[in-house]
Amino acid sequence: MGKSSDRDEFRKRHDKVGKGHPVYIYAKIGKEYKCIGITHDDITRSLDGKGKTVNIKLEKNPDPEDKSTAYMHPTPDKVKTKHFGKPLQGWKLSQKDKAKADEIKKKGK
Repeated sequence: MGKSSDRDEFRKRHDKVGKGHPVYIYAKIGKEYKCIGITHDDITRSLDGKGKTVNIKLEKNPDPEDKSTAYMHPTPDKVKTKHFGKPLQGWKLSQKDKAKADEIKKKGK
């Protein structure tokens, strides 16, 4: 496993799971990012359409241009760095949402 470095950034995820959705990236390990998906939907359906996950509502949308409600996936992901675009400028989590992200990160240990 490669060296771990902490991150605090948002990028768009371009693969069959991410489909261009933004993610919150909190660590890089080797050639993978540890991240949490961000969405407008309160429920995320699994790729096979059989399962669904209830997402966690955020206090404030991390996108400064978007006033609509945003949600965070309840479990973290590990995704190869090649599936991401450049960091999104101006995006950030509110203090309350950082605490929610910290709880989700613990599930990925």
